[in-house]
Amino acid sequence: MNQRTLGTSGLSVNPVGLGCMGFSHAYGAPTDRQTAVRTLREAVDLGYDFFDTAESYTGVNPDGSISYNEELVGEALRDVQDKVVIATKCGVRHLGDRLEVDCSPQAIRKAVEDPAAERLIDGTLASGGTLVVDADENGEVVLK
Repeated sequence: MNQRTLGTSGLSVNPVGLGCMGFSHAYGAPTDRQTAVRTLREAVDLGYDFFDTAESYTGVNPDGSISYNEELVGEALRDVQDKVVIATKCGVRHLGDRLEVDCSPQAIRKAVEDPAAERLIDGTLASGGTLVVDADENGEVVLK
């Protein structure tokens, strides 16, 4: 399959990726963990190498626990993290019946550096070669 380079990152992926939001968020109850992990691993076997998640993709499991999409994706792809690219987003949080949007450099840095970020995606954020999008004092976007 032809690869495409993501911007100037040097990361190349297949042109079709897998958005993972529906496993945990927005389409009814979260998919049970075993099924979701199996589906993500099957996607890798089929040639998918680009997966999209976000810290705000959460849902409530039937037992009342929270389904964190980043954690689910991290668990499923841990053994192949050197063969895949996981894109995640931050800056949007659920606050009851509304969303809080904060895409400031401080909020982005907090999302990336927070110890919970490692838990949420099982260390892949910390060990997977992260590109951090930030803004300089002039509001220009820079990669660090």
